Amino acid sequence: MSFVHLHNHTEYSLLDGMTRIDDLVKKAVEYEMPAVAITDHGALYGAFKFFVKAQAAGVKPIIGVETYKAKKSRFDKQPNAERDQNHLLLLAKNLTGYQNMVKMNTAAHLEGFYYKPRVDFELLEKYHEGIICTSACLGGEIPELILQGQMTEAEKVIKHYVEIFEKDFYFELQRHPNLEEQDRVNEELIKLSRKFGVPLVATNDVHYLNKDDAYAQEILLCIQTQRTIIEKDRPMSMYDTPDFYFKSPDEMKAAFADIPEAIDNTLKIAEECNVEIPHGKMILPQYPTPNNETPESYLRDLSFKNISRVKGFSEEESRKRMEYELDVIIQKGYANYFLFVQDFVNWAKDQGIAVGPGRGSAAGSIVSYCLKVTDINPLEYGLPFERFLNPGRADRIAKMIPPPKQGFHLSIKDSVEQTPQLKLAYNTEPETKKVLDVAQRIEGLPRHASVHAAGVIISDKPLTEYVPLQKESKEGRIITQFDMYSLDLNAVSENKAVGLLKMDFLGLRNLTILEDAVEFVKKFKGQDVDIHEIPLDDVKTYELVGRGETIGVFQLESGGMRRLAKDLKPTKISGITAMVALFRPGPMDLIPTFIEGRKNPKKIRYPHKDLKGVLEETYGILVYQEQVMNIAVAMAGFTMVDADLLRMAVGKKKKALMEKSKKAFTEGMEKHGYTVKLADQIWGFIEKFASYGFNKAHAASYALIAYWTAYMKANYPVEFMTATLTAELQGAAGPLKELKVAQALDECRRMEIQVLPPDINTSVSSFNIEGKAIRFGLSAIKNLGQSAIESIVTARDTGGAFMGFRDFLNRVDLRKVNKRSVESLVKAGAFDAFGTRATLITNYPQAAREIGDMKADQEKGQFGLFGEDNTKSTLKDTFHAVPEYAEDDLFTMEKEVIGFLINKNPLAKFAAIIEQKATKKIGEISETDIGKTVILAGIVSGRKVIKTKKDNAEMAFLTVYDESGSIEVVVFPKMFAKQGAVFSINQVVIFKGKVNDKDDQLTIIMDAGMKLS
Repeated sequence: MSFVHLHNHTEYSLLDGMTRIDDLVKKAVEYEMPAVAITDHGALYGAFKFFVKAQAAGVKPIIGVETYKAKKSRFDKQPNAERDQNHLLLLAKNLTGYQNMVKMNTAAHLEGFYYKPRVDFELLEKYHEGIICTSACLGGEIPELILQGQMTEAEKVIKHYVEIFEKDFYFELQRHPNLEEQDRVNEELIKLSRKFGVPLVATNDVHYLNKDDAYAQEILLCIQTQRTIIEKDRPMSMYDTPDFYFKSPDEMKAAFADIPEAIDNTLKIAEECNVEIPHGKMILPQYPTPNNETPESYLRDLSFKNISRVKGFSEEESRKRMEYELDVIIQKGYANYFLFVQDFVNWAKDQGIAVGPGRGSAAGSIVSYCLKVTDINPLEYGLPFERFLNPGRADRIAKMIPPPKQGFHLSIKDSVEQTPQLKLAYNTEPETKKVLDVAQRIEGLPRHASVHAAGVIISDKPLTEYVPLQKESKEGRIITQFDMYSLDLNAVSENKAVGLLKMDFLGLRNLTILEDAVEFVKKFKGQDVDIHEIPLDDVKTYELVGRGETIGVFQLESGGMRRLAKDLKPTKISGITAMVALFRPGPMDLIPTFIEGRKNPKKIRYPHKDLKGVLEETYGILVYQEQVMNIAVAMAGFTMVDADLLRMAVGKKKKALMEKSKKAFTEGMEKHGYTVKLADQIWGFIEKFASYGFNKAHAASYALIAYWTAYMKANYPVEFMTATLTAELQGAAGPLKELKVAQALDECRRMEIQVLPPDINTSVSSFNIEGKAIRFGLSAIKNLGQSAIESIVTARDTGGAFMGFRDFLNRVDLRKVNKRSVESLVKAGAFDAFGTRATLITNYPQAAREIGDMKADQEKGQFGLFGEDNTKSTLKDTFHAVPEYAEDDLFTMEKEVIGFLINKNPLAKFAAIIEQKATKKIGEISETDIGKTVILAGIVSGRKVIKTKKDNAEMAFLTVYDESGSIEVVVFPKMFAKQGAVFSINQVVIFKGKVNDKDDQLTIIMDAGMKLS
């Protein structure tokens, strides 16, 4: 006789369970248990992952949840939330039960959420079929009533559960030392079992795997409740009863030796629970085709209808490629998929929503191109369809978007091994060892449910037929409880996913810029620009790129890219494509060879003359993954299907797979008359490429967006820069926004586009065009909220231009346009037409009081004999003139309320020396400069002096800015003692220092400096 754990909390009982699913399954195998359950708190996050892992290990997975039950209705919200929710354990017997559990849990989140996702009797009655229910732990409704002595109410509740679940309702018994309440509850449950015929079942409410994990579990609970381990009477503490672990069958049998049927019933329940979650097949919605046409025939009709979009190739060649792709698409069952994608892409275009040219390997499809899903003609770019959808890869679409890599972090274990000081502390300090040991146990456990920023799930039926849902905590969006690896077949291997269709709707700031620029062109020039149809041979565009004037151009705006553009001077889209692919850490070393080959064809060297056709476009260098495929086809006789499999092997760099691929490649070359020695050489050429290879289709898609943005900048500069400034203003908050807007303003100066300061009578919320100039928007001014802006614009639209400062104060709502707002407007120069900033700021308090008094009198109906004349005189700007502030003070004001300088540049008078001495502008400093010494010039806008702990010496942190951005400069004591007086506020300085990375923020450690002003 064995035993099955039916009440287990995994890592997906967020910050309350620390049993990893892999370890749970391994332990069940170790104990030779026939089955094991997952019953996380309130959600099914780990259900599918657990299902797959358990099945693979030969253990029956039992899917369950410890739900929260509202005492009355799930819609009730009691003042004390903890008193209005009890635990209840649910286990799925079959697929019907699992689907009902999914629907019930979704309703708990979407309808019953109040601190916790709650069900009620109504949901239990509606979705009980196929579900086993137990009374749960001490937090259950029945145990709680027993402890409160409310036996009559307890019996009433028991009857209700029995009515709903009949023979599938159990009393749950647990045995925990030092938990006297549990013994009392068990005693009563045994009596009630006999009275009502409700069977008993033994569980251990597992929260961690091993007995010695109890302390780590307590730390996890402290993190959840935001308490410390040294505090007494912590909420949810389990430390006094450290046995909520995954006990062996023998331990459980010993604990329930007096009630053997409770052990037996775990096996009985396990036998009844036989859930098989459908997975491994794509679940695609049915596209509503006209005239009941099949999706397959409709896809053919749409594709061939637009085949004329393919230019420069014979109709025969285009049709042949189209037929081949359609055969594969239809054979794989993706006709609906293509129809849906073209539907939402073309709908977006029809609505004027900017859409990119495609992304990833999708650009390798002529069907996608003819459906206007992509803007890359794969025949023109030499892109193989197999890189996108390979008929040799069973039931999978090539991943359209590779998962992002956020960097590689050392584990605690590796950190200890690789850091001598930490290792010494670990080995010699017991407390340090204890902390690190606990940290390793909880390291990597999920803390919360996160949301894929762009993923949207599409289904043929209501989503709750396949996956549980919940609301996102921040914005209230409905999201799935399963992650992408449980849902999307494209994200996993061996088809171990539910199979729902996940679309990634990625927002791209540059597309917004393009969209706005096109709108500006239409509004101010009356021209319609279809970005998808612009010529790809525009001379002005390539000249702009060749001059390196690519600030604001997608992918090409970094300093390194601008230098590459000037060196390469591309004249075709293929040149920009190569730039995108080459300007990365791996292949960057090849750039000089690439440029040399472009400038001097005699310097090009091919590994073999037969590869000229494959490598000619890239001057003998292997740049793209697709070129690997073409080499295999050209020299080893591979089909494109097999060549794509070889490409995957090279990309994955798995030894066994690489050896197999090399053998096939060598044999193929031998069959085609090449020597084994040459095969080894070519394979070495390919193998080296594996570390940096790039998807050409992806590079071409990015290159096209780069070309689009460069085209708009070259042909419609004012409209493009207005759109760029608007996007930067609406972008990231804080210093990064100021930096990006400052860089865009500097680019406007270089392009000789006048940027006008804010003006109370012409500025709208964002940047706008006035003639051939760009007018600053009111939303750029700090301390001016949207309600204040709306009040200003509304007053101006209804009553005409403001005639003066007092007129403004009279007509706007001063509750919305408050003192800080008005002063910020003055400092930004928005009222310069009405007087100097010094005059307006000095006279503002009295003017505001007079206007306020006048309005109060009007509201009371108090008008003097000459009230009308008094009103008119009150609204006239008869201020005593005050001399204007010094120029440096005006710069400081502008920097304070906008974050950057608009037109005035205090560095201009020192342009000659800065040009001669400075090596960079502040905004040009990047991660590639870390550790390097630079010379910069700028204005000191911030100065913080502190004393060191070591010797009480003064040092300073300066904020220095120029027209391109700002940066923190650290002045250590020795340097500060010599030149501290130089670094005062508003001082123009030139200095030398080393670029440093401080908490992911770039700073300068100053070595020397001097003042210029």
